[in-house]
Amino acid sequence: MPLAKRDQFYGPANAMGLGSGLIVTNVAQPVYLPDPDAYGTGRGAALILTHECDIDPENIRPFSDKALIAPIIKLEKYIENFGADHGRDDTISLASHVAKGNTSRLFFLPRFGDEASPLRFGALIDFNYITSCGLQSLVKSPVLCSLSGYAISVIDRALQNHLFRPKVDPAPLPHG
Repeated sequence: MPLAKRDQFYGPANAMGLGSGLIVTNVAQPVYLPDPDAYGTGRGAALILTHECDIDPENIRPFSDKALIAPIIKLEKYIENFGADHGRDDTISLASHVAKGNTSRLFFLPRFGDEASPLRFGALIDFNYITSCGLQSLVKSPVLCSLSGYAISVIDRALQNHLFRPKVDPAPLPHG
């Protein structure tokens, strides 16, 4: 993946209507709790993945009360948690692989914003954490920024690569 400057990756918060390509903050989202093996609810930043026509309040259609989002993980939080479990060398190795685009489930978002921004040091999207949220929560969430057309295309390709890469073991042929 070619690297882009921040001004080539992000756009203004009001550049697009509510939908794919916007980064929002303080959105309610499920959080897995391993101890009780259950889900709770947390709030955080997320990239909206659902197309704007599917969540437009003016476009009434069945099942349009949810949106697909990719939670955004602050880079410093991910490094802190991964480093605590795996040590310094593995953390450096993972960071190198993510930066080179060699880890299909993780996508690096460049720095954006000031000290209050969840992207102030950069952040990660872990494609294995994609989830849904209620539209009523999403419309109340502040918009941090939009992605540029370039950024949307890069993230779309990374997501496609993650979801459609070949299986390690070939699937069995149907009998019949």
